[in-house]
Amino acid sequence: MVAGVIALCFLLLAGKSPAVKTMEVVKGAPWAIVFLLIGIYVVVYGLRNAGLTDVLAELINTVAGHGLFAATMGMGFLASWRTYFKTGIVLTIPTLFITLLGLYLTLKLT
Repeated sequence: MVAGVIALCFLLLAGKSPAVKTMEVVKGAPWAIVFLLIGIYVVVYGLRNAGLTDVLAELINTVAGHGLFAATMGMGFLASWRTYFKTGIVLTIPTLFITLLGLYLTLKLT
């Protein structure tokens, strides 16, 4: 919401500038991508609320307990696990977000 307010302020300020054609900028924005990313955030935080990131944090803690090499290989696998299950390119971003949330929780817990 804060980002939306700031974006609106910038849009209003740009409207006063003769160098920026605000309607052209708004019409030319990639709105499909904007809505896709909003949807991805909703899905990722929904999975977080469902407890998936807690499970992921426990898994990372378990793997990290076996040493640096195991932690490196485990995180590499977790970061790219989507390719092992042949999911599409669209799932790359949520997979990365879920992995990063799990890593954040792991670092926060230790």
